[in-house]
Amino acid sequence: MENFEERLTKLEQSIEKLTQKMEESVKPKEQTRKAETEEEANERLKKNTYEYVERILNGKQDVLAIGYFDNGDVSSRFSLCASVEKIKIIDSFEAEKLLSVLANQDRIEIIKILLNHCATSTEIMEKCGFETTGKFYHHINMLMNLDIVKKAQNGTYLLDAKRVGYIIPILSCVNFIAKEEN
Repeated sequence: MENFEERLTKLEQSIEKLTQKMEESVKPKEQTRKAETEEEANERLKKNTYEYVERILNGKQDVLAIGYFDNGDVSSRFSLCASVEKIKIIDSFEAEKLLSVLANQDRIEIIKILLNHCATSTEIMEKCGFETTGKFYHHINMLMNLDIVKKAQNGTYLLDAKRVGYIIPILSCVNFIAKEEN
């Protein structure tokens, strides 16, 4: 059986490999705002990931989600750590507001389309089977109000590069729970 130090070394090596893979696969993207350089983002991700893994290995009740998303239009590296203690004091109103927006089949379909690539309103309407523009704008505006979706200057819709890192773990958990129940 491995001791704590051996497990920590293996995790550090895995994190290093993941970070290297993510750095190698990054393609330059045109983004509307860039708060930090690619190098700064890599360093932040690496530092946060090490801190989170150390907390978890030391018995803290934390949840860790790390990943990289790139659909050709949007790319995002993310590392999220949620302390169970912080989850216990979450603002229920804010949680309900976000989850109610996500708890809609049409809006989930829009997100799934945009996970593949940016899309025009016409393309989204066709793929979702919306018969009216009113229905499309109702759903797209709800996603835009929470900064999940943005409208590009060329008129296409795309997922927000920062928010996609939050949405993917949520939908992944939903997918996992749904499959577990079946």
